[in-house]
Amino acid sequence: SGSGQSLFVEPLEACEANNRLLEVRAAAEEEERRILRELARAVVDAAESLHVLEETLAHLDGLRARALWAREYGGTAVTPGGGRLKLVRARHPLLAMAQRAGGRAVVPLDLELGQGSRVLLVSGPNMGGKTVVLKTAGLAVALSHAGFAVTADEGSAVPEIASVVVDLGDEQSVDQGLSSFAAHLKVLGRMAEAAGPESLLLCDELGAGTDPEEGAALGRALVEHFAERGAWCIVTTHLGSLKRLAGQVPGVVNGSLEFDEESMTSRYRFLPGIPGASHALAVAGRLGFPPDLLGRARELTSDESRALERLIAELTESNRRLRDEAAGLAAARREAEDAAAVHRAALEESRVALGEQRLRITREGEVLLGRARELSQTVQ
Repeated sequence: SGSGQSLFVEPLEACEANNRLLEVRAAAEEEERRILRELARAVVDAAESLHVLEETLAHLDGLRARALWAREYGGTAVTPGGGRLKLVRARHPLLAMAQRAGGRAVVPLDLELGQGSRVLLVSGPNMGGKTVVLKTAGLAVALSHAGFAVTADEGSAVPEIASVVVDLGDEQSVDQGLSSFAAHLKVLGRMAEAAGPESLLLCDELGAGTDPEEGAALGRALVEHFAERGAWCIVTTHLGSLKRLAGQVPGVVNGSLEFDEESMTSRYRFLPGIPGASHALAVAGRLGFPPDLLGRARELTSDESRALERLIAELTESNRRLRDEAAGLAAARREAEDAAAVHRAALEESRVALGEQRLRITREGEVLLGRARELSQTVQ
């Protein structure tokens, strides 16, 4: 043995067979090496084709995965192009997935921006769903450009977007020496530079984090800049001065989320063209804020702010009543159309029955007339 401690004895009769076995093993190993060399050369020669095949299979696998996801969560294929950002019953993908898993029902989003209205200002109370509107629209654009289905119904449309800039959350950084407001300014500066017809700008709580008057002035300057550049933009804000921009700056429109003042909760239904009241004190009361402090806060609220809140609330309520009346009229119209269709069907059925009855009477009359003639000839 290799250690020199063991001795192997081989019978003479097995020597030739063992040598043959070793030769066969060596030949088999050499054949294996030859086959592997040939296979390696074949792989190298077909490397380009194999790369193409790999990419094709990966692409088909991705398409299948996206199709399965779209079918499970109600996605729709949307090809970017055109001059509209239109979402029909859109749902945030994560909320759609949670609903599919047994979560609460999602209130769909109907939203439309066009050539004359590319900047949307969304206002309303906290916890009302403003940020979800912003995220849903942004994800719809991103998913469509990535070749994924959009969780929305047929009829949705997305314009071609070359860049997306988002100011969402708190980007303060101790390492970089950035406060919350400074971090927001940094992103807002990138938005101002990127603003253009093929850019989507998403800004949450524009003008917040600093003096309200200066924040509102900065917010107005940015909104005017976005509208002038023709950028697609969705902005959420609580500042009353920004809510008035829809009637002052071309291309800017208002929007809000429907709010139930009785229960002080949001209905999460998007209302286009209507600014939303913040209801900060009412929401604070619902969350258990000390009543005496709330009373003092109401005393300190300016008459102008209270009047604006009442005006917005009345406008929202009027819009809700008009929408309910429109829904009632639409239902009545459908019932009338159904009744008219039933009436037309009954009228057509009566006409056919009358025609058949006339034909039957005519035939019976001809038969009776023939018999009368026969009897007349018999009598003569």
